[in-house]
Order: sequence, then C-alpha cells, then structure tokens
Amino acid sequence: MRCASNPGCFSDLLGAGLAVLGIWLLRRRSAIAIPVLWLFLVESILDLAYGAILGIRHHATDTAHDLTWVILNFYVPVLWVSLVLAAWLLFTRRSELVGGASLESRVPRRAA
Repeated sequence: MRCASNPGCFSDLLGAGLAVLGIWLLRRRSAIAIPVLWLFLVESILDLAYGAILGIRHHATDTAHDLTWVILNFYVPVLWVSLVLAAWLLFTRRSELVGGASLESRVPRRAA
C-alpha cells in the first residue's frame, strides 16, 4: 500500500518527523523542544485513535494473521503505553528547564 492511497501513512510520517525533531531539539537544549514533543504526543494519540476506529469498523482483529496479528496484539499496546509514559514524564517534569536544572535550583537561597 502506497502513501498516496493511504492517508494514515502521512500521519505516521508526520509523527516520525516530529519525534526526530523533538529529540534533536532536546539534544540542542532548545526551549521549543517541549512544545514540539507535546505536538508529537497529540498527533500520535490522534493517529492511533483513528487507526483503532478504522480497525474496529473493518473488523481488523477478525482478519488479522501472522505479522498483522503481532502488530495488533503487541506493537499497538506498546505504543499506547509509551505515549502515556511520555506524556506523564512531560507533565511531571514541566517545572524543569530544558538545560537540565530545575526552576527551584535557580532561585538563590538566603543564608541562615
């Protein structure tokens, strides 16, 4: 199946591009890395949800065999768990700067 006949293929390519861009921006310690990674998460969640809706509509689990069965039963659940964990990390570490130090460590302490 070619990308021209599969609109879901473009969203996969967009997700991959956003992931690579996000990793590159994190390595460069860019402030725009976090919004790019949030955009990646939202795009990937929407892509997986759309794929799940299509799979349910076309009874994908009934006709799955061989590699398709492995993808539906192992790869897709791992993707969902990975996206939830990545969102959890981005949310819980939102007070940290991209440079590695937290906001609290940047505030000077008074001498006692």
